[in-house]
Amino acid sequence: MAQYRKSEAQEWAWSALKGQWTTLMTPFTTGYALDEDGLRRNVRHVRRLGTRGGGCTWGMGEFWSLTHDERVRVMDIVAEEAEWKWLIGAHVTDTVAQESVSLAQHAEAAGFDLLIIAPPYINTKSEEQVIEYIRHVADRTNLAIMFYNSPQFGIVMSPLGLEQLCRIPNVVGVKEASFNQQLSIETHLLLGKDLVISTPDEWIYWKAKELGFQQQVMFANTSDWRFDTPEFNYYVKFIEKASRGELDDAMYERHLRRLNELSDTWWTRIQDKYNGALPVAMVKYWGELMGMAGGPVRPPLINLTADEKGQLKRELEPLKPRRPVVQVQDRSRAAWLTGNNNFATGMLLMVSVQNVEEALEAERGGADVVDVKNLQ
Repeated sequence: MAQYRKSEAQEWAWSALKGQWTTLMTPFTTGYALDEDGLRRNVRHVRRLGTRGGGCTWGMGEFWSLTHDERVRVMDIVAEEAEWKWLIGAHVTDTVAQESVSLAQHAEAAGFDLLIIAPPYINTKSEEQVIEYIRHVADRTNLAIMFYNSPQFGIVMSPLGLEQLCRIPNVVGVKEASFNQQLSIETHLLLGKDLVISTPDEWIYWKAKELGFQQQVMFANTSDWRFDTPEFNYYVKFIEKASRGELDDAMYERHLRRLNELSDTWWTRIQDKYNGALPVAMVKYWGELMGMAGGPVRPPLINLTADEKGQLKRELEPLKPRRPVVQVQDRSRAAWLTGNNNFATGMLLMVSVQNVEEALEAERGGADVVDVKNLQ
């Protein structure tokens, strides 16, 4: 539970919002009921990854498909599983302002640490409307607020509009998820010294290093529980280091790049298939493959087909985090490519493979060359 006064919200945010934050999905049973046991297991699982905090009923939590009572119930379960030890945030956007206020006040009473609010969609067509809506909710809660800037809500705020919005006392920063890299960069440069600005994608850390700004929190995405296990939490470790300004390129290349490429491929594929709708079905099934409770998505979203599930499972399996193979010799397996042929035995290991999974297994086993027998 947040221990700060409303006037101290910004100071609290600087000290508390760091490292990796997650976005929790809302698991359902096969009958589309809220899977309460599954939600509890998910929170425990994510906490074991080392993730700093988590948000519920966000975009990936299918908030638009939940009744008021269900949103409140999800909050209560997450608060119980956080045990007053794990930082938690509640998404309270609604088309009805009083509903947002009600949800915000429930989150505050339940022990949440902060809120995330986006434009109320449908009739929100101007930045002025967004600012006044956020002000209406902010005036009625003591919790810190992160604003969610995303095209999913029908309007994307400009950096100057975000600057005006963040003058509201307990608005402490922005989750800048516009998918517009230039807008994200401009927001960081304009507001990042005074407010917590977070772009929920790893590219921002390399751009920050190039341009001289710092993102201190990944607020928030699903990559921790889609890429990591409690035994091998490479993503969480990478984000923790990057958020301190330590970019570990070797860790990213060795453990995360191919997972991220697979995620980008599937994210784009499913989003394009449904004309821009969030690929929640893909993310939920991916979570299941990593040991999480997911279940179906509620209408109007559509579940993955059996073929899509089979393909994703085949492509993800060889990339799941595993214990690194210990190399007996301190040399590059492919040093022969650079002309350095000083091998102790004078021999290379070539392994014949028929697919990507076998190629990756050969690489982990120490192969220098793979001979591809099936180019399909």
